[in-house]
Amino acid sequence: MITTSCHCGQIHYRIFTTTTANEICAGVQFIQAHGLIENPCKSLERFVVPHSKAQTIQEHGFCKHCSASIYIMDDKGNISYALNHLMPFKADYSGVLNFGL
Repeated sequence: MITTSCHCGQIHYRIFTTTTANEICAGVQFIQAHGLIENPCKSLERFVVPHSKAQTIQEHGFCKHCSASIYIMDDKGNISYALNHLMPFKADYSGVLNFGL
């Protein structure tokens, strides 16, 4: 499990994945996984992309305060979560078995 947040700290989220911190490159990377978004300040905004055959991204979630990407959803409903490297994250694999990974 990876715990991270947007750049300003208004949105915190946990990503349940088997990807390790050593496998993650610098910059913002999206990984397909199950996630839990904690949004107590209601800072999560959604942008729904108009339908297009050429566009595979259908929805983009981001923080309305700092504009950091939180997730993208493709046209098949698969969600990929952003790893924002301006905020430190820690890997915690204690709950991995509970989520079937």
